[in-house]
Amino acid sequence: GGGRAAAIALNRLITQEESPEGVLCLVAEELGNLDDVNVATAFSKLGKLCSFRSFPRNVAADDRFRGLTVLARDMCADGRLQAQAVANITHAVGKMSAAGKLAADDADVQDTLAALEGRVVLVASHMVPQEVANAIWAFATLGLMPGLRHGRRWRLRWCGWVRTWIPKPRRTLRGVLRRSGGSR
Repeated sequence: GGGRAAAIALNRLITQEESPEGVLCLVAEELGNLDDVNVATAFSKLGKLCSFRSFPRNVAADDRFRGLTVLARDMCADGRLQAQAVANITHAVGKMSAAGKLAADDADVQDTLAALEGRVVLVASHMVPQEVANAIWAFATLGLMPGLRHGRRWRLRWCGWVRTWIPKPRRTLRGVLRRSGGSR
């Protein structure tokens, strides 16, 4: 690590990569140097590139991607991933899954989603509306409801909070809840 300047330079390299292979190689080379923003940026970049033909058929089987998911889980566990990073990573995972490039039923991916879900429970009140929308879309796309494991009281609090932020929330939220098996 080289501190903040090195993290910024690394983020610039991630955003400039034009291929999935380039991002995955960079992740493998720099895994020990990635900070929370770099991890979120790598996931986001992979989410943007998942429509490329060169994107792996199932990126979850790639050891470089697995290293990134383990790091994201560790960052969820120790609190390094904040609201924006959690929303961006969750959204990218949803995009890759929706594009058929990420097997959401993979055990490693399931562990990562559980960590993200647990973290979103803790940081949701710090999310801006776009982050909330991205997280809701991703969880619905993946067939999940954040907080389902945390009980009805949490889901009601989440739903109430979302209603204060998102325009036309009732229809959106009801649709998400129906698709994910949550309450009305």
